[in-house]
Parts: sequence; structure tokens; C-alpha cells
Amino acid sequence: MAVPIRTAVATLCAGLAASLLGGGPARAGQDTGSAAHVWTVSAPGPGAAAQAPRARVSLDDTTGTLDLSVSRGGRTVIEPSAVGIRTERADLSQGLRFLHRTDRLVDERYRTKSGKRLDRRSLMNETRLSFGTAAGARFDLVVRAAADGVAYRYVLPGGYGDVLGETSAFTLPADARAWLSAYRVDNEGQFTEYSAGTAPTGSYSDQALFATDGGYALLAESGLTGAYSGARLAHDQGSGTYRVTLADERIHGTGGRLATPWRAMVTGSLATVTRSTFTDDLAPASRVTDTCWIRPGTVLWTWLAGGRAAGQSLTAQKAYVDYAAARHWPYEAVDAGWYFKSDQWDTTDPDWQTNSWLPLLTAYARAKGVGIVVWIHQRDPTRPRNAPSGCPRWSGGASRASRSTS
Repeated sequence: MAVPIRTAVATLCAGLAASLLGGGPARAGQDTGSAAHVWTVSAPGPGAAAQAPRARVSLDDTTGTLDLSVSRGGRTVIEPSAVGIRTERADLSQGLRFLHRTDRLVDERYRTKSGKRLDRRSLMNETRLSFGTAAGARFDLVVRAAADGVAYRYVLPGGYGDVLGETSAFTLPADARAWLSAYRVDNEGQFTEYSAGTAPTGSYSDQALFATDGGYALLAESGLTGAYSGARLAHDQGSGTYRVTLADERIHGTGGRLATPWRAMVTGSLATVTRSTFTDDLAPASRVTDTCWIRPGTVLWTWLAGGRAAGQSLTAQKAYVDYAAARHWPYEAVDAGWYFKSDQWDTTDPDWQTNSWLPLLTAYARAKGVGIVVWIHQRDPTRPRNAPSGCPRWSGGASRASRSTS
């Protein structure tokens, strides 16, 4: 199968901001009637849909602080929320002054191997706002707006040292309905309904859903590459604000340019949010160039059915293979436990590569036309040379679509 190619068109349009930003109301601009600079960014296209989200960025000229809000159809989705980042050599969250801005249209097409849609088009307006401090430090706030979401990220030149944290936050109307999952490292928590203000004090998963007067809003992040921390949301009961907290207290700088992950807000009707591929559209191109081995299909996932006991039982796994084969499902997933010590959960058996029953299971499943997908902890060896015999294809993680960028 030919490797799918994503074509990208990105045209700098500083002199044509009005047409790119959809006319007067959507144009990135400045409010000269207040002690603040204000810019707005909305979805591209002449007469962009009235229900498309609109981002508003404001710089307080007194404190030099930034905030960002989002609305749809004149109704609030995200209230003015803090924006900023701190490094060991510069505090880029206050004392800021506006330097300049550029705009461009992002129009990209790409193809995925699976998902909500296979052929996709990403169409967004992008505004890059550059800010500096009195000490000469500078950074760019990059804001994108599409028909189904708004996102922003920070871009810093090299030489600013380690990142100490962000002041990024999302402030929701306190009475907005909220579906939140208490933060867990494995991101496998259950969701509970609250209001944005009544949710207990604590940390929550970065994936959080709210229902506001302006529509639903799904908070998320995109563009994680391993060079920057994942995020969680910190909240104080009684407040509608959810602060971005990074997993690491300090993110070690490489000395080069830094582009952080996107802070994304998918918004619209519940159907729009559910069907959206906005976070995929923001993500960088996959590094997997050969996708011929990726064959999507229904998978029988056994963890909820059998838990730990099933993960360590060849008999149980064969029964699951039989179940999948009877329904013509192409895969069965062996979850945690299959290479742990039988009497010590989450402790790797040092001899698992030679005494594992997994080759027996794969042979059994192959005879029934069922493929085996396995779970393995990221701390453990995942290179092909470490795979047990009988496992012809071995991968340390899932692959997304093959994409190219400009």
C-alpha cells in the first residue's frame, strides 16, 4: 500500500489579515478604547459560520499579563483565562509588551489508517503574536481557530533554559456542567459529573468536558512528542478555573527553539465535539513511514472482562480467542500480566522472553484467524530483538496516520 501523503498549504498573510480572518468581526485587531491590546481569531472563510468558535487574546497594558477567552455565537465558552510560561531565565507571564503579529491560513490534507474519518482536511486560521519583556526576553503566542476548536501554544527561541511551569488556565462559568476524571498517571480514571465550580479541590485529567451557554467544550492537549511534559488540571472548589500543571517540576531545555504542546479547546454541539478530529489536526506528522503493517479492526479487550487473573492465564486467553473467532473479530488483546511473575503483580519475570506462553497463544490464535495484540509497559524492552519467539511483529506503541508537513 502506498504511504499516504499529507499536503500542506501555509501562506503568510500579514497584509491580508482581513480576508484570512473572515471579515471585520473575525479580524485579528486591536481595541484602542481600553488599557489593553485585544486580538480576535476565528475560523477561516468568507462569512465563517456564526457558530464557529472565536478566540480573543487580551494584553493588559498595566500588568503586562495575557488572557485568552473563547465564545460561540456571542455566548461565552471559556472566560478570560491566564496565558503565560516561566523558564529559569525569563518570566514570560507578566511585564509583557506587544511586538508584532503575523497571520497565515493553515490548509492541510492527510489520510489516516483508521479513526472517525480516513481522509481529512485541516482548515484553520493562525495568528502569531510576539511579546517581549523589558529585559529583552521574547516569545510567540500561536493561536489557531477552526470550525470546531481553538488552540494555542508557546514558541520560545533557544537559550531560555529549563521550563519551570505555565500559568496557562481555563476558566469556565462556575455553573457549567462538568464531567471530570480525577488525575491518574495512567489516565484510566472514571468520569464524574459536577459543575465547574463545585468540583472538589484536586487534580483532574487534562481531558475534561464542560457544557456552557456557548456549547460544549472539551479541554485537551495535542502535539506531545516526549520532549515536554504532559499536563493535568488543578482546581480549587468554588472556582471555575482549571490551571495547567505539568507532570515534571522542571522540563530540561535542549538549548534550541521550544514549541510547547497545544492547549486545545474543542467546542460546538455535542455531536460536533464527538465527531471532531481537531486534536489530530493539530498534531505533528507521524514518524511511521511504512504503514502497511497497520491493519485496523475490532479487538476483544480482556482487561475489564478478566483483569489480572486473565492476564496471567493461557487458558483464559484461549477462551477469549475462541470468543473473537466465533464473531469474526480480527484481534484479541492480551493486557497486563502476561510477562509478570506469577506471584508478584507488576514485577517483570526476568526470564519472560524464554518461558512466556505467548508463542503458544499466537499459534493457537493464528489457526483460528485471530491476531494477538499485547500490552507492555513502556519501561520494558520493546525493540524487535527483545521480542519472544513466535511474535512476528512487535511494536512498543500505537501508530497514528502517516502525514507530511510543510
